[in-house]
Amino acid sequence: MVPVVQLYARDVPGLVFPVGTDLLQILWCPLVHEDGQCAANPRLYWRSAVLTAAGATVGKPPRPHTADEDYLPRPCTVSPTPAVEYPNWDLPEGLSEVLDQRFEDLKEKRGYDYFEVATT
Repeated sequence: MVPVVQLYARDVPGLVFPVGTDLLQILWCPLVHEDGQCAANPRLYWRSAVLTAAGATVGKPPRPHTADEDYLPRPCTVSPTPAVEYPNWDLPEGLSEVLDQRFEDLKEKRGYDYFEVATT
């Protein structure tokens, strides 16, 4: 397992953390397995930043030598940004038909349709 992302509760106020935790670490497996199981297979770990820092080590994260480079994360920063998520296929029954004309007008006026901008 290699680390992919680490999020602190203070940086993502809209994300609900379990009681006693303020750190979310996401790890995944960068190996392609012989049984055909895909790489990644992410795991979420909810932790306390204070307890995690107490046992922290300095150094580079593990990078298995047999890992596929495409599945190894590249160092970067993340800037969580709130976004409104609009429904796609899960629109309430009948609402899609009611909004069809609006969707068509949007495509005609703007050159794109609702599903291209609201769900990507």
